[in-house]
Amino acid sequence: MAVHVVLRRLSGPSVTLVSSCVLAMAGCASSSPGTGGTAPGDLSPDLLRVAVPVASSPEVLTGDEIRGTGAGNVWEALLKLRPLWLRARGGTGSMVSSRPTAPVVYVAGIPSGAPRTLQTMNVDQVRRVEFINARDATTRFGTGHSGGVIWVDRDRE
Repeated sequence: MAVHVVLRRLSGPSVTLVSSCVLAMAGCASSSPGTGGTAPGDLSPDLLRVAVPVASSPEVLTGDEIRGTGAGNVWEALLKLRPLWLRARGGTGSMVSSRPTAPVVYVAGIPSGAPRTLQTMNVDQVRRVEFINARDATTRFGTGHSGGVIWVDRDRE
């Protein structure tokens, strides 16, 4: 199978993505069936290390990750795992306000206020926490979300 790759002068994450794709394609093209105990089309363990990210998603935390911190509440867990989610954002070039805005917390789809409300939530109640950036939050929920959204899915009680 021939693969044609067109490279342009790029910088930043695009170069990393292109490099990873080229490495992945080279690994698939060079593997031969019946070697190393893999079937045709399977990925070798070496290739998986390149193609599959080891760290969890920067936008999503599972309940297991949160409980694994040993924190007593969701606020403390986020301080340990994703402290940037809790900080105020924006306000540098806005014509309406020059003050940074804190993310809005949504619990089970209902707006619950500022991130400090997470101090009252037990980590055992959480199934998943997601951070939605300001642009996507404004698109999904309307104005008033220039700090983003911390979306909390709770376990059924």
